[in-house]
Amino acid sequence: MKKVALIITFFLLLSPSPVLSVGKDFAVPCKVRIDQGEQVISRWKDCLYTFRVEVISDDAGRKPHHFRDGKPFIYARPGERYRVRIHNPLPVRVAANLTIDGLNSITGSPCKPANGRKWIIEPHSYVDIKGWQVSYREARRFYFTSKAESYARWRSNKWGKDLTVNCGVIGVAYFWSRQELENYQNRYTTIYPESEYAEKSKRIRPPAPDQPQAGTGMGEQESHPVQEIHFDYDSGMYRIDQAVMIYYDFPKKYTYDGPMPFEQPEPGDFAPEQPYR
Repeated sequence: MKKVALIITFFLLLSPSPVLSVGKDFAVPCKVRIDQGEQVISRWKDCLYTFRVEVISDDAGRKPHHFRDGKPFIYARPGERYRVRIHNPLPVRVAANLTIDGLNSITGSPCKPANGRKWIIEPHSYVDIKGWQVSYREARRFYFTSKAESYARWRSNKWGKDLTVNCGVIGVAYFWSRQELENYQNRYTTIYPESEYAEKSKRIRPPAPDQPQAGTGMGEQESHPVQEIHFDYDSGMYRIDQAVMIYYDFPKKYTYDGPMPFEQPEPGDFAPEQPYR
């Protein structure tokens, strides 16, 4: 079991039933009770939960998506501010690693699904993440821009390699505690007749992304107080192909390149701040 430092927002909202979201079914081991007539026994089965993510524009609301080469895809507009809404379908807390253009939304650094810093989401709830977290009190807004002006391009200077190869991809990987889920199931599991019991398992593997042209910049500052907690997780989406992925790009008429932002010193545990002009 791995223990990591995580970030949780102060404002957790109950989830409605949106229609413009990207959802991915993921098989989660669940304990069920089976009525065998003279006794009730417990067994493990793979239960499908749909993990949903939405991209919401300040101007246009939820961004509609369609499928391009089998991938969920949305159109971006230059300068468009947006937030990412991350839903938790589970009856227990989850830790969600949100990456924008391959960079962790809290630290601004490239990471694998399991080792990036994460947002805590309460059961059957969602959180809205509007920007890069730059301190315990502030965030800087997400907005669509060219690859040349993106935060990933600016961070490439620090890392000494081209981080824009992942521009145009929003990813969310979820993690949870198997023990917390088992404790919940021990209290609230349904009893199934043996004739209705069946094993189910399904996994979705998205194809490799094409090279996009759009990216996400670091915009204006806004208040976003957070606190740091510790959370033990041992289950979840450890591989990139298991995460919920949304791809975005400009319509062809919007593709452009702009000046590369200049370098700035590296701060501590949060995303380094790109100069905003």
